[in-house]
Amino acid sequence: DTNRPVADAFKAYEKGNYALAEERFAALPEDLKTPDMRFYLGMAKYAQGKYNEAKASINFGGKYGSRFGDAARYYGIIIDYERGSKASAFEQLKNLLYQKKLGAFTEKGRQLLEYLAQDPDIPENKER
Repeated sequence: DTNRPVADAFKAYEKGNYALAEERFAALPEDLKTPDMRFYLGMAKYAQGKYNEAKASINFGGKYGSRFGDAARYYGIIIDYERGSKASAFEQLKNLLYQKKLGAFTEKGRQLLEYLAQDPDIPENKER
């Protein structure tokens, strides 16, 4: 059954066993590694703090036809922030909100922007 590997990967993900989910999503045959599956692979890596690897998978998923494009943009900003690129994350978020490119994640994006606006490590905030 070709759906079994995908179901096993999602089962691990939904149970919060992100290491096993990562292993199972990564082991999917190439024909099953759709943009959606790559997005979930990235989210499993993100949940484990593997930000560099996560961003590559999430971006791939968001860029190449995944239904998770809005989520990919949102989590990409969070990953940049977590990796220490705080000013860049702040600017990206402002631009995406201005361009209305966060879709279903617009409200979360506004909340994140309010949070980032308080971060003293972002140079723009020091100027206020």
